[in-house]
Amino acid sequence: MFMARTRSLVRMTVDLWRQWRADTILPGPLLEAVNRELCQNNDERMFVTLFLGLFDTQTGVLSFVNAGHPAPHLLRAGGNTAQIDAKPALPLGVRRHAKYEGRTLAIQPGDALFVCSDGVFEALNEKGDLFSIERLNQELTVANGQDPVEIVRVIKSAVDASGRIVAWAFDHDPSLALWSGQDGLDAIRVIEATAWRLLKPGGVVGVEHADAQGESAPAVFAGADGHGWADIVDNPDLAGRPRFVTARRP
Repeated sequence: MFMARTRSLVRMTVDLWRQWRADTILPGPLLEAVNRELCQNNDERMFVTLFLGLFDTQTGVLSFVNAGHPAPHLLRAGGNTAQIDAKPALPLGVRRHAKYEGRTLAIQPGDALFVCSDGVFEALNEKGDLFSIERLNQELTVANGQDPVEIVRVIKSAVDASGRIVAWAFDHDPSLALWSGQDGLDAIRVIEATAWRLLKPGGVVGVEHADAQGESAPAVFAGADGHGWADIVDNPDLAGRPRFVTARRP
């Protein structure tokens, strides 16, 4: 329901923008308006990731905002396939006054943009193997040049062929597991304070976080009053996204 509400709010905000304003629709302010609405009466602290792109068919320029979503893949007509530079901002529904900065990308004739959720490359089979970003890149490279329907079919077939996806893997990332408090960092602050109190010199702490917290989670350790953590490092997961921070008590 939260995802369906988000989609409806995006459509409504676009329609209202067109009715009330004569300027070009900007994805940043648009998502800020949607986010404010989602944060109202959100007692369950639900959130949603979203990649919003507005494509100008005359210029070939894509204006976009990435709200905590995996970066899309750009399939260039010449054969190169790679994720675009789309550093994720906060997901929608987390912080009422969050700001979302729009970016642009030039799309050339024959190029394709592939957007998916992390459920694709984090698909887990019975052996515990992830489908992985690397495998997704390989399959997209093979499918490059095909029409969009065929590209989707190729990826779906590859995921299905990798092995039966275990049932619990579809719900392994509940919304409250990685976010807590107004800015989503309260649990990490508790862990930081507790780790400083319990660890002996040389002890190391590791904390998992959402991929949108690649800077804010390490900042909890770097900015802790009276605590001089050393070797603060944010580490990627198997998909290459920011996933857990480590720090050492000197």
